[in-house]
Amino acid sequence: MSREGAMEKKQERPKTGKPLKFLFPFIILTSVASYGQRVELPGCRGTIIRYGQSDDTRAVVLTAGHCSGRFLKPGTAISSTTYSDPPDVGSAYVYGSSPCDLSPRACNEAGAWRFPRTRLIYATMTRSDFGLVEISPTYAELKAKNIKTIEVSKVPALSGDTVQMEFEHCRVRNVVYKLPAKPYVFYGSYNLDGCKGWGGYSGMGLIFEGTDKIFGVFNLSVFKDGREIDEQGKKIKVGAAEYGQPIHEIYSCLNQNSEFDSSVPTCPFPKIK
Repeated sequence: MSREGAMEKKQERPKTGKPLKFLFPFIILTSVASYGQRVELPGCRGTIIRYGQSDDTRAVVLTAGHCSGRFLKPGTAISSTTYSDPPDVGSAYVYGSSPCDLSPRACNEAGAWRFPRTRLIYATMTRSDFGLVEISPTYAELKAKNIKTIEVSKVPALSGDTVQMEFEHCRVRNVVYKLPAKPYVFYGSYNLDGCKGWGGYSGMGLIFEGTDKIFGVFNLSVFKDGREIDEQGKKIKVGAAEYGQPIHEIYSCLNQNSEFDSSVPTCPFPKIK
């Protein structure tokens, strides 16, 4: 996918915009001032989120669906029950309350908590582009270590809403009814004005500025010839653009225990088969 700059095969900031490869050998959680902890993956980012879980349940990391280790076929979804993890599922390095935007090696010198990534709960690139990854500590254990979590918003963002994407600040230029990104189609995407995507930025959380509510996940940079489709089916040329995907529909997929379950009848995303 040559035009999706957030989906890249290099782990460094790209010079030519080549596509990215995403793996999960480990997870690094660093803290960001006034934002909370972020998850840093080789090739991707993430956010520790909550959507109604109790304190004694294992924590969940939100990232982009294509950060699951492979590009998923349209209309499909995967989880650890259907997708074989590498033998070494990796570890999470979790940093405390002092801001750290350094490399994993540099941050390790300051000390860190290390937690295993336990399973892939769900990932899809259909309708939206998101993945849910479980890590070993419970929410109570994270709280005891002063590690902040972000609540998933039950409502989507609107045009003009201001956004915090880690250290970047921008706004939602418009909400896209239908966004083609061959072979994928996304619905309700956020065209972001002012947040620049680079290789490795996929999975960054989109947070309502000044709140602890997350409404989306960054997943796509279009370098040129971008197209959006409105509700009347009209194609709109937008050129280069940065996009995030909505996540509020996660609430339509929760079972009685507030666990994500794609088999819930109201869930609009592909079922795990």
